[in-house]
Amino acid sequence: MNAVSKSLSLVATLSSLLFTASAASSTAWWQIPSQWPLTQPLQQLNADVQQGWALLQCQHGSAVQLWLPAQTQQLSTFLKRLAAWPEHPLAGFASCLQVRWYHANEVHCELRGERQRLHCELPLLPSETSSTHLVFAEQGIASAAGDYQINLPLHASINLLAHELAHTLGLADEYPLTGAIAHNYCMGRYDHPSLNVVVTTEKQLSSVELEALWRRLPWQFAVADWRDLGQSLGDDQWLLGSAANSIGLHAIETCNLVGKYAWRPVDYLTAMHYVDVYSWPQLYLELIERNSGL
Repeated sequence: MNAVSKSLSLVATLSSLLFTASAASSTAWWQIPSQWPLTQPLQQLNADVQQGWALLQCQHGSAVQLWLPAQTQQLSTFLKRLAAWPEHPLAGFASCLQVRWYHANEVHCELRGERQRLHCELPLLPSETSSTHLVFAEQGIASAAGDYQINLPLHASINLLAHELAHTLGLADEYPLTGAIAHNYCMGRYDHPSLNVVVTTEKQLSSVELEALWRRLPWQFAVADWRDLGQSLGDDQWLLGSAANSIGLHAIETCNLVGKYAWRPVDYLTAMHYVDVYSWPQLYLELIERNSGL
């Protein structure tokens, strides 16, 4: 047993769990750095936080890969914040984390664009590309890279983490999109399940078109009748939009930039519209569960 292993074996159960998750692979670039005082910040955490972290650790094949910079002054604060993750509504879909420590020369991160969005390049093996990777860096604005990678600053809130993670689970943004993202998503050129948002070219449909829309809704199971999706205008025309306080079609501004109409199933703000809104409808959780086959 090397010096790092002996040291880690003397600390709290949490430290051992983190070491096990990090040492599970023989690939050198994600083992715990021998000079990094890993145990010091972990020992400073109170028992409740350590218990929270212990609940997150695992080595399951479907574990979410949690990439952390090996040398950062923000580790203790970050661990305390993330220890609350098991209480989040989305935790059931990402309850298993495997910690991977990295050095700056092993994971390249940079800030891009006017908004300084965070972009990180991971040295992944082909077999790892379908796993979910949460990459944390010192600074930057959160961004998604493909279907399975999320880049986040260490100061990100739990709900920001959940919002970004929700994208990998099939939920789309409900706020007004801009730039290339708006054009690609709203014009149907974006590869995303979009469980919570549908887009239409018109806001007035015939009865045949409205029923066809109802049949393709991801949340069709929660809408009893296609007529609940609009208001009859007579002459076989229906104006899209459901009654208040009902599950159906409720207008959002996601695709306003490109002149399309976007709709979500609920008529109130959710965490997919504003990150600071702690609102995760039960319907959204059911949509994720159905889509993931859980």
